[in-house]
Amino acid sequence: MKRQQTSGIWRVMWVVLILAIAPGSLHAWQVDVFVNGCTEGPTMSFGEGTAAMEPMPPFSGMFGVVDVYLANPAGNPAVPADIQAYYNRLQVDIKASATRVDNRWVLVAGSNARLTWTAVDGAIPANFIIAWTEKGENKVEAVVAGATFSVKAGITYTLGVGVGTADFQTDPNNPTQMVGKDDDGNLEPAVITLNMPSLAAVTSYTISINLNAGTTLLAFPVYDGAGLLTGYRPNNSGADILPADISAAAAWIVEVVAPGYDVALAWDGTDPNVLIATLTKNNTRADGDWLLSAQPTKTGLAPLSANTTLTEIDGTPTAEELLGNLIAIIQQFGTLDFDGDGKITANDVMFLYNFVVDGCQPATATWYTYENLLPFTSFADATAAVTAATAALTFIQENIEVLDYDGAGADGYPDSNDAMFLYNFYMDGCQPGSAAWYTSENLLPFTEQAQQVDADTALQTLRELVDGLIVE
Repeated sequence: MKRQQTSGIWRVMWVVLILAIAPGSLHAWQVDVFVNGCTEGPTMSFGEGTAAMEPMPPFSGMFGVVDVYLANPAGNPAVPADIQAYYNRLQVDIKASATRVDNRWVLVAGSNARLTWTAVDGAIPANFIIAWTEKGENKVEAVVAGATFSVKAGITYTLGVGVGTADFQTDPNNPTQMVGKDDDGNLEPAVITLNMPSLAAVTSYTISINLNAGTTLLAFPVYDGAGLLTGYRPNNSGADILPADISAAAAWIVEVVAPGYDVALAWDGTDPNVLIATLTKNNTRADGDWLLSAQPTKTGLAPLSANTTLTEIDGTPTAEELLGNLIAIIQQFGTLDFDGDGKITANDVMFLYNFVVDGCQPATATWYTYENLLPFTSFADATAAVTAATAALTFIQENIEVLDYDGAGADGYPDSNDAMFLYNFYMDGCQPGSAAWYTSENLLPFTEQAQQVDADTALQTLRELVDGLIVE
């Protein structure tokens, strides 16, 4: 999570702004949310007071961070409309206590994270619930001061007193904010319909697409004169990537479709994160919407944000007009942080090892408890051990399909090779893809004659799942 690494000076500045635009913010109660064990300051705050407080959004928004945030369904008249449109999220959301029965907060997860609820003013109301839908199942849990809660990328959570199934919703600001998987497990693109300019007798339009996906590679498809795909042009000035090689490249593939127009794409000469689309009218029928799509090649990619603006008409600069925004988040349930403490430690490795050695017992095996995961682990005290092992067992049993790192396990279950792949990967420091010296051969010690191709798959999977975790 990048937000906790931002200078404390920024947080002080935003506190000043909060006080400046939201006077009289005496809270009936307030909860500060700390992410992944951060102790320097909360990432966001919510609660109720004598008056609503909807100040400027989180300071990290200006750096393109899309991780965990409170959605802003209503907007704040005290903040200029253009700033609201740019950020679309809040760091602090205090609602008037008089409307408690109807008060709802919407929390959006752009990455896996562990949250800690900390009551800093008053007591959290009774029956205050967080509700969400995961893998088609509606779930609810009480929000308790001091407790931790793990959020998963691509899921939107609803909080409030007495929250029920009627309150389940997606991010009101970003209705296409999630990239999921289809029934066959394939990644699906995020697609939005762009607002088409209402002008007649126009030959061409020029559109500027501002993209932000951190350091993740961006690319657009390249076609020959016959309309056949020849490759993908990256934004790093490198050579085109062949279609057969794109699946191995961690990239977002961005494309614009406009029926009735020839679409020419090119990276801006001065900013590699800006894609220029030139739409030239042809002799085909313009009977469809303009579409912007973003297709991920892997599950471990950073979220992508895209702002699309009309900049020229028939080659002449025009007043910029926003055509659409897209935020694409890949829903990823896997992680190597089994106990939800925001880190991968030796304890996580041994949790999986013990689980596999014991035969991958399902939740229906009531005799199998957290105690079975504790051999070879180390904790400061018994309470910490119980908490961590209980959380780990729940996660492992509910997400067993993502533990088969090489895809070679019987019935999709992990086996001893998967446990040793994780052990070797952790012992070697969880080396990232940029460590060219580290190959799948480093995962083979202590395995039961694991095949090289299986180790290749396992290394790719482990690197995706460790993304964003602290290695300790």
